[in-house]
Amino acid sequence: MFILYTIKILDDYFNFNMKSLRITYIISIIFPVFFLVSCSSLQETTRDLEDPPAESIERTKKPQIELRLDNILAREEFKHTIPSIMILSADYGDTIYSHQSDLLVRPASNQKLFTSAAALRQLGPNYNYRTVVYRRGDIVDGKLKGDLIIKGYGDPLLSLTDLDRIIDGLSLFNIREIDGSIVVDDSFFDNVSWPSGWMWDDEPNPYVPHITALSVNDNIVTLSVERSMVDDGDIWVRVSPQSSHIQYELQNDESNDNSEPELRVFPNRRSERDSYVIKGDLQRTRLPRKFTVTVRDPSMFAGRLLFEKLEEKGITASGDVHRGYKDSTAVPLIQINTPIDSVLRAMNKDSNNLAAEM
Repeated sequence: MFILYTIKILDDYFNFNMKSLRITYIISIIFPVFFLVSCSSLQETTRDLEDPPAESIERTKKPQIELRLDNILAREEFKHTIPSIMILSADYGDTIYSHQSDLLVRPASNQKLFTSAAALRQLGPNYNYRTVVYRRGDIVDGKLKGDLIIKGYGDPLLSLTDLDRIIDGLSLFNIREIDGSIVVDDSFFDNVSWPSGWMWDDEPNPYVPHITALSVNDNIVTLSVERSMVDDGDIWVRVSPQSSHIQYELQNDESNDNSEPELRVFPNRRSERDSYVIKGDLQRTRLPRKFTVTVRDPSMFAGRLLFEKLEEKGITASGDVHRGYKDSTAVPLIQINTPIDSVLRAMNKDSNNLAAEM
């Protein structure tokens, strides 16, 4: 109103014509709008200068991070190592720092902290890993007229003692004979027990176990190579835990030099069961020696152990051990539970790789 009143006074004083008045009215409308837009832009510019966005702050920190990490990697203790580093922005996803990040190296065990956090978030603190035994068929006069199925749900801590508990539980159902097979169901996981990024020559080291949903005894066995005190010092091998699933072959490889003979164990991948070749100068090597090795087929190993433990307890099965599935007709009998905190404790306190992978 003040602007319009001023224009009226100017019009009376200078006797503006109608055309000039139209121009003046247009200016009177545009001017306040332009003024408000200018003030708003000024305020926005001032705000930008006072409070830059988080993105620009992060970008300014990038050279500082690069400089600090480069200085750390230049230290003497890193000269004989192969560090592989990548740092990404959690907000924007771009790479803040990268140093040999495309190398195929093993993750350090501190990655288990992230694995633990992910497990707690996805599964929850009250989650139980479980192993369930089912029956397919009826129980008549102490005889199960069908298969006994053991299904794994990813418990990495299932032990030989747990298998004994399962057998003791069968006595509660008065099962003394199985007119069927022992079926192992590991379908809760996929069938990739050895991921493509793992090194083939790490096998059979126990810290790189094969991964299946049904596992027992940390997926490892111990081979003890000993020399008999009689029978002309014959060499024999003790397997623990004892199972017909584990096979071995002794190969004598005489040394051609005076160095200490080496005894090594290799997986025999041509065998259907878990088989190992123990190779070395068997006459000169120092014995006894113990080798802890990973099992290549943990599910069948667990099923075979259960089968043989049942026989030891006088419970026979007419069939054999084979891989299969629990269908809708299967009835649960026994369940072994392992709380997630026990798995996390084994993973982080004992640095159990199987627990982390499972």
